Amino acid sequence: MGLLNQLRSNYRYAELPGKPKTYGCEFYVDSATRRIEPADAVKGLVARANLFMADRYGIALSSAQQQLFIAWHRQFPPSAWEKEWAVQVAGIEGYSNPWIDAVP
Repeated sequence: MGLLNQLRSNYRYAELPGKPKTYGCEFYVDSATRRIEPADAVKGLVARANLFMADRYGIALSSAQQQLFIAWHRQFPPSAWEKEWAVQVAGIEGYSNPWIDAVP
């Protein structure tokens, strides 16, 4: 996992159809265009984390990144585990992630 994070670097998230898996993981890296695509299993989590950080801390997202994250958020809703994790984090931090709370 550390090597994947190192490969991710500051690459932009994207949809990369037809790209080969990296190190046997469902994680795609396109070094030429500096873009990555995480596994479907974590796209929603990645989207909600980035949308939350942008909203909470004023981190600017490009229009394309924001649209992609919103699409992933809708396509891959929070799991029961993610919702419970969010409740636990909110109890510690004192605020919740509205991108998770808004989903029934």
